[in-house]
Amino acid sequence: MEGFRILEITQPSELHVTANQLTVEQEPEPKKKRKLSVPLEDLELIICTGANIRVSTMALSVLSENKVGLVIIGKDYMPSSIVLPYDANVRNASIAKTQLNMSSEIKGQFWQKIVQKKIENQAKCLTLLGLDGTKELMEMIPQVNPDDPENIEGLAAKFYFQQFHPGLVRRNDDPINSVLNYGYAIVRNTIIRDVVCAGFYPAIGIHHEGPFNGFNLADDLIEPWRAMVDVVAHDIVSSQTNLSREQRKQLTLVLHNACMINGEKNTISNGINIMIQSFKTAIEENNAELIKLPDILPVEKIEVISE
Repeated sequence: MEGFRILEITQPSELHVTANQLTVEQEPEPKKKRKLSVPLEDLELIICTGANIRVSTMALSVLSENKVGLVIIGKDYMPSSIVLPYDANVRNASIAKTQLNMSSEIKGQFWQKIVQKKIENQAKCLTLLGLDGTKELMEMIPQVNPDDPENIEGLAAKFYFQQFHPGLVRRNDDPINSVLNYGYAIVRNTIIRDVVCAGFYPAIGIHHEGPFNGFNLADDLIEPWRAMVDVVAHDIVSSQTNLSREQRKQLTLVLHNACMINGEKNTISNGINIMIQSFKTAIEENNAELIKLPDILPVEKIEVISE
């Protein structure tokens, strides 16, 4: 069973692992310690937001063995790094070899399906938010060809964001972009973890090819999920680029929201794993039709567990 608890640590703390339990020791007041223990099998993700959080190398090793991701939040309140299991990737060289041998043709087919689903979810997001633009986006979907040489993705995104938040420029450093970027980073880090655990080489994408980007594949696979962050981010009001703890919590819990994938309702977190496992099958069978991609649903938390 995969873990399901997301633990955010904001106070000076020490993290230890004993008897398959993660223990967090905090000192909220001088000479007064507070302890929290969580079974490792329940943990999905640990987010370290505060300063002076100490983790032993042994604890990091055990967390990785249990596929628990650990995300470090930087001074700008954005994820700056993630600790991932290494062994799963090394032992599964066969899937990495298959990934490296993918033809341009099948890469183009994968990208076509990903972009079509991304635009479809953007259209549905606008409907869920009661905004205009759904019809125009749905009409763009049949125009997406393998590898999207006409860049319908870019045209759709430009149109979508003007409906989503008029005047929004995605490259700007402003409150709405801070909310979006934080939510995207949480989902991206989950995809990175599952990509590595599945044995893929994360730097080799199917469309993204940044030579200095170690996670091109995650940047491909995140695209259909972005609208599921957007539908939550739209109603998070912020007047500054540094998000509050409550705002970060709302965005982190996106992973527990519902999506539809492979004909079943699931959490976004589980849906990501289903997508990546189906991607593995698809490249092994050389058949892009086998990848399972998500459909956005109205915001509904399937599992709500916070610390």
